[in-house]
Amino acid sequence: MSAVPDDVVIRESPREPASDPTLGIPVTGTQQQGRPRHRLVGIGDSLTQGFQSGAIFNTGLSYPAIVARELGVADLRFPRYGGPGGLPLNIELLMRELEDRFGPQVSLFEVPLAAFRVRQWMDSVEDYWERGPGSIAPTTAAINHVLAVYGWDLRDALDRTARQVASEIEQPRDDAISQIVQNNGARAALGVLPNASAADRKLTVFDAAERLGAETDGTGATHGIETLVIGLGANNALGAVTRLNVTWSGPGHDTLGGKAGFTVWRPTHFASELKKVATAVERITPGTSSG
Repeated sequence: MSAVPDDVVIRESPREPASDPTLGIPVTGTQQQGRPRHRLVGIGDSLTQGFQSGAIFNTGLSYPAIVARELGVADLRFPRYGGPGGLPLNIELLMRELEDRFGPQVSLFEVPLAAFRVRQWMDSVEDYWERGPGSIAPTTAAINHVLAVYGWDLRDALDRTARQVASEIEQPRDDAISQIVQNNGARAALGVLPNASAADRKLTVFDAAERLGAETDGTGATHGIETLVIGLGANNALGAVTRLNVTWSGPGHDTLGGKAGFTVWRPTHFASELKKVATAVERITPGTSSG
């Protein structure tokens, strides 16, 4: 564990929960004019994307998709992931596969066979995404309404584009030991980010949402985005839990290449990144109103 920075305040008891839903920010009610073309847009990480059981697969069960369904929004666009259970490894489907073959309990004599089947199954997932149909990134003609990628922190959302993540995907290696899909996060991101044209491939998720908000209706009017939900920031500290190591952010925390070694962001660094996110959000046109 690295030394605790001066700007980190350690308390022996949790802070008092916030009871003000406005967080002290004045909110003025206004009457909406017209009907926004895009009623719901979500920007975020795994929670918004619909990550479950170790994989992104059932994206139709993500909370934006559920909320949209309850609101009667029939045209919500979100990425879909096929193959044997999505990316990178669907633990639930793997367990169901073992149960189908060996029953609810694996005997001591069946352990070698079960281990061999696990490797076979993981190898089929790896082949699908690295060399099979899943290796071909889908071309999205229209921008997704769910603009979220598992594992992303604030800087990822600010900087990553389809062109950038495509450059991260290396020539796949058929590793006999490690069967996890290589560059799985980048592959998942290609299904989210706009990529229909060279200009689209330069868009971040905030740029994409800005473009959605700027779209006009048949009369040429712009009605913006009715509801924009942003859920980012958890992954700026998650590494301290998953790696069981606290490495406070330092120089390079605000670059894609420099941030990889840090597991938790110092409060001042996080505030600086969050301010940049706020600036990006301010460029997105909200639902028009008469206020």
